[in-house]
Amino acid sequence: MTVLRPGTPADAPALVAIQRAALDAALPGLARPWTEAETLAWFAGELLARHRVFVAEQAGQPVGTLAQDGAEVLHLHVVPVLHRRGIGTMLTETAKAAAPGGLRLACFRRNRAALAFYERCGFRPIACRDATANAEGEEDVILAWTPPPLITREGESA
Repeated sequence: MTVLRPGTPADAPALVAIQRAALDAALPGLARPWTEAETLAWFAGELLARHRVFVAEQAGQPVGTLAQDGAEVLHLHVVPVLHRRGIGTMLTETAKAAAPGGLRLACFRRNRAALAFYERCGFRPIACRDATANAEGEEDVILAWTPPPLITREGESA
């Protein structure tokens, strides 16, 4: 069973390992502009300290994570051997609930599996950026999710 909980700075080593494994599996040859120590320091001191981070756990072990800054998803990673088991969807639905006005995120263009996942979750591409937009030197796609309109009793949008 997967449970969600808030992330803490103590989770940084496990979440960095999940991120690295997920990126290695999805994007072989991806540039790593920061060392593992720099990434760990950033996760603990910035991401987990200043943003909303959800950790998915199974049997007490982190297996996925989503970091969110208001309406922006900063990171979403799941242990590769657990892909397509609902963990990413659970994390995404939690982020949607925390941002009822909508969400945005960036995804590397060559990460076809992630783009397909986000589209299944209701995200739609709204822009593309060239390889100068991020430190990894990869083209990316900006996607957005907009909640469906509320329907009133009379059947009209609110």
